[in-house]
Amino acid sequence: LVRAAVWPKQTAMSALLSDGQLLRHVQGETRRDRLYPLDARGNNLHAVFSPCGRWLAAWTGFATVDLWDLSAAPRKVRELAAVHLAIGRDGTLFTAQAKPRDTIEVWRPGAAEPTLMATGQPVLGLALSADGSTVAAAGDGVVVVLDAWTG
Repeated sequence: LVRAAVWPKQTAMSALLSDGQLLRHVQGETRRDRLYPLDARGNNLHAVFSPCGRWLAAWTGFATVDLWDLSAAPRKVRELAAVHLAIGRDGTLFTAQAKPRDTIEVWRPGAAEPTLMATGQPVLGLALSADGSTVAAAGDGVVVVLDAWTG
């Protein structure tokens, strides 16, 4: 098991398994969908589900993040070069790359290009507030707090 989540009122559950399968249980029905081939990425998966359960961001261990739309049949909607990530309720993805280390890319659903936020510090980790209004970037002994919409 890589990551699991239970959605409001416990009517749905999703789990990304270490063998690259997505297991979903919704309204009494269980489905399995293979997102990644076992031999290619299964042992390197790390994942974050959005609070609403529609989005899954999976870091594959190859410095890429895949964003999946789980609203129906799983569909990969974006692949990004990134090493740190956080995901909002609406599927907004906050990523930081190995280089440049002081910039956060904000990928909004449907946007062709990201909005960039400069942190002034190397980004070693990202976190998003529960309401999605604030993003925190951890650096070398410093945490930079930014407005998630304006930077």
